[in-house]
Amino acid sequence: MPPAAAEQMWEKVLTWRQMIRLQINIDLPALPQGTSVDAAYLPLDAAVVNTLGRWR
Repeated sequence: MPPAAAEQMWEKVLTWRQMIRLQINIDLPALPQGTSVDAAYLPLDAAVVNTLGRWR
């Protein structure tokens, strides 16, 4: 990526960095939609990896 392109995206990079760090005092480009899911209904990591055929 050319330096000018990276510079143009720098604000997005910083926003994603803050979101990943779970900082809650940032403005989001869109608000979350829907409701949370109980972890008991989520598949195990291994099941997802197996379904995607990603085992090496």
